[in-house]
Amino acid sequence: MSEDQARHNIYVAVVGEVPPVWRPVEALQVSADTYEIVSVNANPEGQQWQFETGAKVRVREHTFMDDSKGLVAEEKA
Repeated sequence: MSEDQARHNIYVAVVGEVPPVWRPVEALQVSADTYEIVSVNANPEGQQWQFETGAKVRVREHTFMDDSKGLVAEEKA
């Protein structure tokens, strides 16, 4: 991972939330659809993320309830 790589916002699901809750996290783009999460969960006991810091994940575009769009982490890469 290069120090000069741009950070991007992607969204990670919060475990156990209904309806789904998405947490914005910073990630480095590894390939066209793969990112490495670099944000640190400051409250892991209170809010468990589907994917943790350092995980490489595949993303897909998602339309949120407010009609905004973003990339959500779908599976480990």
